[in-house]
Amino acid sequence: MAVDTVEYVYADLSVVEEYEGAYRKSQATADKYAAKSAEEYLAYRPRIIVKPPLFTGGQTGSVLLERLRRLSDYTGCADLAEHIILLRESGFARIVGGARLNVTNTSAARHYAESGLSDLITSPELNSKARLKSAIPLGFIGYGYLPLLSLCGVNDSSTDKYTDSKGVTFRAKHNENYTEVLNSVPMILSDKLGSFKGYTFTVLAFAPFETDIKRVLGDYTRSAAPTGRFTRGLYFKRVS
Repeated sequence: MAVDTVEYVYADLSVVEEYEGAYRKSQATADKYAAKSAEEYLAYRPRIIVKPPLFTGGQTGSVLLERLRRLSDYTGCADLAEHIILLRESGFARIVGGARLNVTNTSAARHYAESGLSDLITSPELNSKARLKSAIPLGFIGYGYLPLLSLCGVNDSSTDKYTDSKGVTFRAKHNENYTEVLNSVPMILSDKLGSFKGYTFTVLAFAPFETDIKRVLGDYTRSAAPTGRFTRGLYFKRVS
């Protein structure tokens, strides 16, 4: 099983708001470049999945609800159980369950299907041999610098790297109201996709600092073996 098409793109709420603002601005200008960018954005718009922030950062629930309501014609991603409520109350008709819901068994998959989710991304801690039964399509994280921890209230864009006592460098992903410290190497499964049975889609989680996205997509299209330093995550770990 190779990755043959890119169906959807996941984006943080603040990023989608930025693009929406740029799009509206382009409608009031005669700038040809802006018009072309707006046209490209509209082509991708139905494929964008909006991710609410993990932490509210002090903003009230009503403020976050209003921000989400403005984008309710998109698809939403619920990375937390409370996101399901937020997105539903904001008017999102289609909600995808994110990997942070930590679904590792059939009972959890059934629960979230009954909660009205349209699709579900399973936990990256799930063994590749696990066979979950689900009434809704399942996906798994197939690529990415996985987050090791999230620092609430920390969003210092001047710091994009952290180094531990062994000299290992970890990149930082700055989000709205929080920062994620990412693994030092990417998880790559381009040549292992056939090991995942019963899944409908694969999620490739690119970080903002990555510049070789086209090559990675090509590797997954060809099921090519990875090179350089990488990890397989926990998918192939034995449980004793």
